[in-house]
Amino acid sequence: MIISRRLIVILLLVIAVISIAVIHSFAPDHYLPISTIGKIRNWSLRKTLLIAFITSLIHVTTSIFIGVSAIIGVDLLGYAEQIENISPMLLIIFGFGYAAVSFMRPHRHLHTTSLTTLMFLLGLSPCIPLIPIMIATDSIAEMIMIVAVFSTATIGTIILLTYLSYKTFKPPKFDREDVVSGVIIAIVGVITYIFSFKKIYKKSEKIII
Repeated sequence: MIISRRLIVILLLVIAVISIAVIHSFAPDHYLPISTIGKIRNWSLRKTLLIAFITSLIHVTTSIFIGVSAIIGVDLLGYAEQIENISPMLLIIFGFGYAAVSFMRPHRHLHTTSLTTLMFLLGLSPCIPLIPIMIATDSIAEMIMIVAVFSTATIGTIILLTYLSYKTFKPPKFDREDVVSGVIIAIVGVITYIFSFKKIYKKSEKIII
C-alpha cells in the first residue's frame, strides 16, 4: 500500500504539534502557580483541576487566534512574542504585589478578581511554535485537526502536571497563606524569566553571528 506524500506530511505535522504541546506545557508557569495555590488554600482537587482547565483553555485559544490571524494575513507575531517575553515579568509583579497587599491587609481567601487576573496572566501567553505548523496545513480540515490535537495535548498535559504537582506538594504551615501564595507566583515568574532570558540571548547570538 502506497502512502501519499501529503499523508506523510500530515503525520509529521501531528507528531510535531504533539511534541511542541507537551514540551511547551512543562514550563512551570503553565501549571505550578495553580497547583501550589490550590494546595496552600486547601482547594479541592476538583476545583484546582477546573481552574487549570480554564487557564489552559485560555492559553490554547490565544495560540490558535494568533495562528489564524497569521493565516488570514494579519501579522500579530510581533505582539505575541512581546507578550511571551513580558509575561514572566508580569507574573513577578503580580506575585510580589499580591504578597505585599496580603501582608498589609490580611484576608482569608484569594479574591475572585485576583484569581481571574492570574488565570489570564498564565493563559494569554501564546505558544508561538504552533503558528508555523498551522500555516503548513493545506486545508481547513487539516488545520482543524492540528488545532484539535494541539488543544487536546496541551490541556491534557497541563491538567496532568497540575494533578501530579498538587498531589506531591507539601506546603509548610504559615499563618498568612496569601503572602506565601504571592511569593510562590513571583518565584515561578523568576524561574520562567531566567529560561526566557536564555532563549532571547541565544536568538540574539544567532542574529549577531
